[in-house]
Amino acid sequence: MVLVSFSLAEGPRILIVPRPKNAKEKFLPVSSGILVNALAQEFDQQGKVTPIVWGFTDPIFRQAMLDGKITRVVDLPSDDSVSKAARALGATYVLNVVNLEDTKSFKAQAELFQGGHRIWKDSQSMTISTGDKYDVNNSSASLARTWVLQMSRDAFKGLSAAPLVIAPDAGKGQAPVIPTNTTPPAELPDDTSYKAEIGQLLSVGNTAQAIAIARDAVDAKPFEAERRKILISTLMGAGEYEAAAGEADRASGLIPDSLLLRIMAARAWLSSGNVEKAKVDLNEALSRDPQGKDTVLLAAETYLAGNDPARAIEAVEPFIKSSPTAQLFFLRSIARAMIGGEEGVKLDLSEVDKLDPTPSDLIVEDRFQTASQSLARLTAAAGNQLRDLVQSAAVHKNSKEIAVAIEALKRQASARATFYATVKTPTRFDKSRERWILAQKLLLQCLTELQAYTESENADALIDCRITLGEAIKQSLAAKTEEEAERKGSDDETPATQ
Repeated sequence: MVLVSFSLAEGPRILIVPRPKNAKEKFLPVSSGILVNALAQEFDQQGKVTPIVWGFTDPIFRQAMLDGKITRVVDLPSDDSVSKAARALGATYVLNVVNLEDTKSFKAQAELFQGGHRIWKDSQSMTISTGDKYDVNNSSASLARTWVLQMSRDAFKGLSAAPLVIAPDAGKGQAPVIPTNTTPPAELPDDTSYKAEIGQLLSVGNTAQAIAIARDAVDAKPFEAERRKILISTLMGAGEYEAAAGEADRASGLIPDSLLLRIMAARAWLSSGNVEKAKVDLNEALSRDPQGKDTVLLAAETYLAGNDPARAIEAVEPFIKSSPTAQLFFLRSIARAMIGGEEGVKLDLSEVDKLDPTPSDLIVEDRFQTASQSLARLTAAAGNQLRDLVQSAAVHKNSKEIAVAIEALKRQASARATFYATVKTPTRFDKSRERWILAQKLLLQCLTELQAYTESENADALIDCRITLGEAIKQSLAAKTEEEAERKGSDDETPATQ
């Protein structure tokens, strides 16, 4: 049986044009074609606009050439050539796509124009691996999904969707359908079973298989929100944050009433370091449920990512008093670690263990990721602050401001060390956690040596402080690298034990 595809109604046309990253580039990389074709496919599936890819391989573009509407086509067209072609094709929009990098990660930027005016712009870096190898096809497909969803919610917000439909060839009439395979499709395990399997795979670093199982579950039941949530959590656990954000945005488009999917999208953007995009999804969540506990938790996480622990504490404390949960105490423990409240960290993490003594592997993964993002950033910042303090102390060692800064940094480093030593951590992160603890202890040692120098005439203390600071920064960088490697994992790792 021959299958044909058609759209229920053609939307406004969009001309997708691969562009060079600079004027010196004479040839476009192969990955540029992969990305623009992935974008066309996503636009087709969404159905809000009708995509046309620049070049004779696109049927609409090719017909315009045969009709004489477009007379000259080059791989690297000028802006004027693109504008003329768009008018000839009746394209309302032009999407310029620039591939910046495709070797170790897929980096690209896009600009959307209407009537010669730019109405949308974005740049993304996407790295999806198959096994332990970077996968350019999956990375470009994920990037395309992310962009199409963003444009749908922004520039194309007012357009209606008429997605591509696959229909059988009508030429066969009423001919009987002869089945080619009578074997029933294999059933996936029940939700609890495959969730547990994913958690176990993540715990030993087998991220590729965990993602494969999660994707299979979504493919089996694409409109089941729970399966999409598990896929997003799995991508997060594997360190594929931008891919997780793209999946969450895609899921929100398919299941728009799901507040949790919107929250998960924001958390994924936070993990990727894109606080501004996280705020967009946070605002969407707040508009749906401004006083809901899940929304407040998201707001607190956003404040933590934005280095505002005081507001995070302010957000969660009313709920801690009225209806406490482990997650509320956990977020406050991070905020207290950031501020330098060591005793508060101990108390909050103790409450977390009381309220949730046996959290699932996925929850432990998620919590550690949330904490590590903020504390790792502050550890790096502390190293830079301490370097400046050492230079200032060499000139103004009796400064009261320096003495106050030393005490504040000591409290914060001590609180971070206590947090890392106390919090439940996925086994595969044991090495990086030990490095993070060592980095905090070295910062404390350096601060103590600097304090000794400012309170005495011992010049050797300042020399020791500089040496210790260098080692602290070295350990901090090593911890970050180690954690990234642990998060990516590998298929041949054996399970670790505690």
